[in-house]
Amino acid sequence: MKRKTIIDKLDRLIGSIVRDLGECEHCHQSLPPEALCPHHFYTRGNLALRWSLTNLFCLCDQCHTKDSEFSAHLTPEKFKTWAIQSRGIEWYNKLRDQERISSHWTNDQLEDLYKKIKNYYGRLQ
Repeated sequence: MKRKTIIDKLDRLIGSIVRDLGECEHCHQSLPPEALCPHHFYTRGNLALRWSLTNLFCLCDQCHTKDSEFSAHLTPEKFKTWAIQSRGIEWYNKLRDQERISSHWTNDQLEDLYKKIKNYYGRLQ
């Protein structure tokens, strides 16, 4: 399987798992999964954390990209402060340490990761 195909499958799977929370972690608005957005604390470009649930937040569209008072993209420092208050300094320190690890995934490792996540959460894609 092509690398991009495996990465796309992993992104869809992990996004589905995050959206299944059913509400925005910031404003607590209950919404259907298609109205929620997975947001990476450390960017998707960091493959060490791209599919780590501890690096992901479930946000509504407003809290993700639209609200000028608070949104993960428009007010990133406010988001960072809130995230640390919400999840705790231990969470932040551990994630920061993991972020520093360079991760190169082979295609076989990506396929194994997909299978492990899918089996753990019982998803059918």
